[in-house]
Amino acid sequence: MAIAAALAVFGLPPLDLHGPLHFLGVMDPACGMTRGVRLVLRGDLVAAFRYNPASPLVVAVMSLAVLRAAYGRLTGRWLTVRLRWSPGLLTALAIAVIALEVNQQLHASLLLARH
Repeated sequence: MAIAAALAVFGLPPLDLHGPLHFLGVMDPACGMTRGVRLVLRGDLVAAFRYNPASPLVVAVMSLAVLRAAYGRLTGRWLTVRLRWSPGLLTALAIAVIALEVNQQLHASLLLARH
């Protein structure tokens, strides 16, 4: 969260950390995530969703993790969440990742642009 907050305040780094397939126009589900998380923290959910629809979810999960850690440090009691990895849950997760991959590939021109 600290790195995400720094990105929101200071902007994106000048480094280009994409893999070789990115430059051939092949996007992955995480493409646009850095820009999306930065935009969520800046309050621009519409633009964040354009770059990566999962970015608000990532910020929410990171926030919950920070709250969980703070609660554990303050109380000495850790909140535990257990998921049952059922076939239905795994199928839903796979469908969500495939849908995100398709979405990101459909927005390749936006994701290839340098901002």
